[in-house]
Amino acid sequence: MTTQSKKVFIPLFGLAIILIFSSFRPAQTLSHRINFLISNWDNIVSETKLDYDKISSWLPESGIRWRFEIAKSVLSLQTLEGITGETVFVSGPHTTEMNYNANEFGHYNPAFVSRLHEMLKPFAQRQNFVSRCQEFYDKHFKNYLRVFYMSYKAGYNNQEIVTGYQNAIASNNSPSYYLQESFRGFAEEIEKQGYDVYEGFTCPGFWVRRTIDGTGDEFYDLLVLTLQTFDSEFLNK
Repeated sequence: MTTQSKKVFIPLFGLAIILIFSSFRPAQTLSHRINFLISNWDNIVSETKLDYDKISSWLPESGIRWRFEIAKSVLSLQTLEGITGETVFVSGPHTTEMNYNANEFGHYNPAFVSRLHEMLKPFAQRQNFVSRCQEFYDKHFKNYLRVFYMSYKAGYNNQEIVTGYQNAIASNNSPSYYLQESFRGFAEEIEKQGYDVYEGFTCPGFWVRRTIDGTGDEFYDLLVLTLQTFDSEFLNK
């Protein structure tokens, strides 16, 4: 098994990945596009190729890449930048498309994450919006984002693993494998709780990378907003 070395984070992470740009009344367009993707998700899935050449993963229904590949039908990195007015990444291998095969990883723009958070806050207060999204969230994102939340303590500000990961990148010595083995214990533990072991291997690495690029707090706030909105019982345990 290999871990994912680059990620675009998902709802309101998942919903953030659902947005499309309009320079005219963007909030209204946001709502329309979210509803469109939720309503047409299964049809889009049936028309989307999730083979290795597309997502660089042998497990097409685990992790983040397959979800983003599906959402690309109404989303690109450019549209996210258009709707927020901020670049998604400040450095790294990703340009108009995600590059999953580079040894380096994308450094997110903290202004982008903060802006996205502020734009999504009002949606979380709209009960009609939340009700429309709840079933979709429960089916496609709930367990995944629970793993992301649980992995925060394992991966964020873990300086020993950060140093080891940076050394693996510098020496081109399989940084993905290094992260996988660093979090094997975490992955096996959450598997016992009924979660996806592969996601247990990959999610902590996201927080390692966010420690390095300095966007961990912004992403954590967005994750908490999502869980407060759609999975408050889990969050409050």
